[in-house]
Amino acid sequence: KSAFENVGPEGEAAEDRMGSETKLANAKSGSIEGSFPMAAEGATWYVQFYIGWPKAGDDYPHNFPETGAGSPSLQDEIKVEINGETEVYRASDAQQGHMQIITREITADALVYRFEFTSDNDNAALHPFISNAEVTILHDSTTGPEGEGFERGKSSFKGKCINTIDGKAVKKLFKQHDGYAKRQIAIEGEATVLVFEGSKLIQRVAVNKAKWRVRNIRPGQYTCIGIMPGFYSFYNAECVFEKDKEFFTYVMFSPRLRPGEARSYLSWGARPRDMDLYMLVPHKGGVEPPCEVNWNNKACSSSALTLDYDAKSGYGPETISLHKFRDGKYRVRVSEYRGVGDHKEWLLKSDSQVLSTSAPHDPSDSPKPAAPKIRTQNPSLQHKSNLKPYVSPPA
Repeated sequence: KSAFENVGPEGEAAEDRMGSETKLANAKSGSIEGSFPMAAEGATWYVQFYIGWPKAGDDYPHNFPETGAGSPSLQDEIKVEINGETEVYRASDAQQGHMQIITREITADALVYRFEFTSDNDNAALHPFISNAEVTILHDSTTGPEGEGFERGKSSFKGKCINTIDGKAVKKLFKQHDGYAKRQIAIEGEATVLVFEGSKLIQRVAVNKAKWRVRNIRPGQYTCIGIMPGFYSFYNAECVFEKDKEFFTYVMFSPRLRPGEARSYLSWGARPRDMDLYMLVPHKGGVEPPCEVNWNNKACSSSALTLDYDAKSGYGPETISLHKFRDGKYRVRVSEYRGVGDHKEWLLKSDSQVLSTSAPHDPSDSPKPAAPKIRTQNPSLQHKSNLKPYVSPPA
């Protein structure tokens, strides 16, 4: 459900105008409000999105978001209301060219939002925007924030939090690579790691210097969720071990994307030791053959596609980032570095998966964004919504 004030283009239904960015267009004020139903009644959710503050210049990506249209105003502000909690965010010299991460925890059956934009100029290119949002479950209505505990066993379950861009530990007080440059994301605290059995939170795990452990747990199938400001939430429904032994997994954090970009990463188990991710993309205009990035070709000549990280010792990640979309066919494939051979059994038991995230962008003067997309992963453990309408000028 959505409602708009001073919004166009005229004649289109409001629910069909949800786009990549919530942004004031060629006007000095505008607002949008609406709601999304949550995937589990009475549950507590973690909400994360960011404000992209523009900066003068055209040296993308260092002036994020790219303007090339003059100097943004320091008088711009965005009033954000999420489920009754309101805060005003204002432009500043320090914020220009950066993402300002916004997080909330809500206990509700619906996410209710209202964004109010004000500026002293009516140039859409100079206005900040609100990104798409991600909503991740913390616990349902039957359990508390620490979980209900679990049946004791003889197994041990441990892991480490890492960055998909460079494979380095994501830990307190260490600045992280944001996908564009080193030491850009300031980490103020340790990650949140949650272990679910079915739809029940059984433990909120203590994390110390990016490492964590669950002791004396019985073998079974669990779901692992990781949360860290500035990164997409991690979700793995196949944290599975069948015997009384120590099980290890990485919690992989992918930095938030800028508009018009996408990222895919491959993760798997201890064996095979080396798996590879490939992505094939069309060239501009479709005149030249498509370009494929992999372990042997780490970037296309246009730099629109890059291999960020190539793991060779099990688990992953293998990470590829797409910095510019073009019309045409895209293909993602996975292989073992040494070929299948005698490792077929390992491949079948590798728990390999490819996770993809994207932040689409419509640069046209009169964008026609897609309807909001809501993805719920069974058993209602994660809920993602694109809260990204385009706010147009007064009629």
